[in-house]
Amino acid sequence: MAKKSTKNTPTYSEAIEELEGLIAKLRSGEITLDKLPSTMKRANELIDLCRDTLLEVKEEIDDIASKAF
Repeated sequence: MAKKSTKNTPTYSEAIEELEGLIAKLRSGEITLDKLPSTMKRANELIDLCRDTLLEVKEEIDDIASKAF
């Protein structure tokens, strides 16, 4: 099952929403060159969180499916 949000760690849905917001800001030019490195670092953190969550869910589904069939 997908992880619940903790104080510092967003849920998958929250991470996707934040990523979409960062992308929109990048596209609009709202993020300055000075803030680009920290923005990219945060985007990478969110992508890693999403990837890890998807892998965990896939493993759980595979485990359930292997027991059911």
